[in-house]
Amino acid sequence: MALGNISSSYEVFVIFNFYFFRCCMFCGDMIKSLHISFNVYNDFTKAMMEKIRDAASAFAAITGIPVTFFNTKGEILWECSAADRVCNQFKVYRETDSVCVNNLQSSARIAAQIGEPYIFLCRAGLINIAFSLIIEKRVAGCLIAGPVLMGELKESIFSNIISINRLGMDSYSKVLMTLKNIKQFKPNDVSLLADLFGNCMLGVITPNFDYLKISEHNQEMQKIAENLQKYKAESKSAPYQGSSPMIKGAVIFINENYREKISLGSIAKELHISPSYLSMLFKQEVGVTITEYVNIVRIGKSRQLLAETSMSILDISALSGFEDQSYFSKIFKKISEVTPKEYRSIAKGGSMIYHYKKETGG
Repeated sequence: MALGNISSSYEVFVIFNFYFFRCCMFCGDMIKSLHISFNVYNDFTKAMMEKIRDAASAFAAITGIPVTFFNTKGEILWECSAADRVCNQFKVYRETDSVCVNNLQSSARIAAQIGEPYIFLCRAGLINIAFSLIIEKRVAGCLIAGPVLMGELKESIFSNIISINRLGMDSYSKVLMTLKNIKQFKPNDVSLLADLFGNCMLGVITPNFDYLKISEHNQEMQKIAENLQKYKAESKSAPYQGSSPMIKGAVIFINENYREKISLGSIAKELHISPSYLSMLFKQEVGVTITEYVNIVRIGKSRQLLAETSMSILDISALSGFEDQSYFSKIFKKISEVTPKEYRSIAKGGSMIYHYKKETGG
């Protein structure tokens, strides 16, 4: 009976350890997955914040209205056109738990709740626009555009600033000069300004993927066009400017016979040297293998035909020394970073704008 109990206890111990180990493995995988997700989220947020700051800078530069980004604790992380922000002239603006900070945090919370730009009056009586920054369902902070004046400058605004900042008479002239430079808007224009600010930020946070696809393709085409210009400039110089007569002979042979079936053996036979020695010397002098150089020459000739004639790609591939069109297209894309058809369009001054309907069949 006692032995049976020991045996049963041992079995329980083994089973417990087995499941405990499996549980630890599962938790470890979960933690690893969460860590990866957290890193991806941080990378995404960082890239997004850079775009948001660029958009805020553009808004501030065009409108003359400063934009400030606060984190969820009410701390300033960055400012656009900080010199134009009236609040920066006064210490109370940056004091913890001041009426200004509390007012800004309260407005930020409301903006997050309504999910749109929130127009509010600061304690001084100036207009600000709060836009809550929500990324992946998380509040990342709040963007504040302003302050600005709505209508004429009122005496109460001047008095409020003096009172909030506990300023003496010697500061009156400084306050008046500061308020004189603040932007003024009509009531209806303030509403339009809030829409503009909100749409500017939303355009970054919720991009239209159709436009993104067009933009990415256009950038790719511009890069290809730059490579085309670079190739044209490089092709004007001699392909080989070294001092080896043997390599010069090989280069001349390839340039004159690129349409024919060329191999390392045929070139070596023409030059009366061993294939292995020619291969080693060519790579050393030119920087590429003979096969790679033959393809470069052939693709260079095909580029010329694509740009200057209306011949079919099949005919061009054959005249360039390629026996198979699919292989030609593969090598062309590898060297030129674009298909023969796309190259022809760019070389002949075709539009680099991506036609979304054409690709999608719309």
